[in-house]
Amino acid sequence: MFAFKFIIPLVILQFSIATELAEPKLEQTTSNPCNENPCKNEALCVKESNEQYSCVCLPGFIGKNCDLKDPCSKNPCKNDGKCRAYQSGSEILFSCLCDPQFYGQHCEKENPCSGSPCKNNGLCKFNIEANRTECICLKGFAGELCQNEDKCEDSSSLCKVASGMILCSTIGSQCRKSCGLC
Repeated sequence: MFAFKFIIPLVILQFSIATELAEPKLEQTTSNPCNENPCKNEALCVKESNEQYSCVCLPGFIGKNCDLKDPCSKNPCKNDGKCRAYQSGSEILFSCLCDPQFYGQHCEKENPCSGSPCKNNGLCKFNIEANRTECICLKGFAGELCQNEDKCEDSSSLCKVASGMILCSTIGSQCRKSCGLC
């Protein structure tokens, strides 16, 4: 009887271990949107949440899934212009942000104001549509390039409104002309 006592506890112990191993363990399953390989062209998929992801595109590709060719990859902007790709409907387009010295679709044209053509600290204004420059002269200067001293702009001149225009009238002189803002 003594030997029987040892056998029973041993059998019971083996049975309890076996039943613990046989019970299935429940694992929590979470969805991963990257499992579906949504990123194209060897892009890296980054899980944002159980439903959301983002793709890190390799150079030359853009878009949510990196499935669109990047028009900026071949550097279409000249003269250090910055290329920006954007989508317009189903098309992928680009625009160049030019440095102030240049303009044009590819920043290929030199801005005529970049050489400071206006004299006497005049401000150069370039109208791209009309393709012409204009110098805005400081008070006391006139001419296409602000190269002439304005004889009407001295300390004794007065601004008057006559016939709907602002005129500059100098005391003791016949000088009368439009003087813009006084």
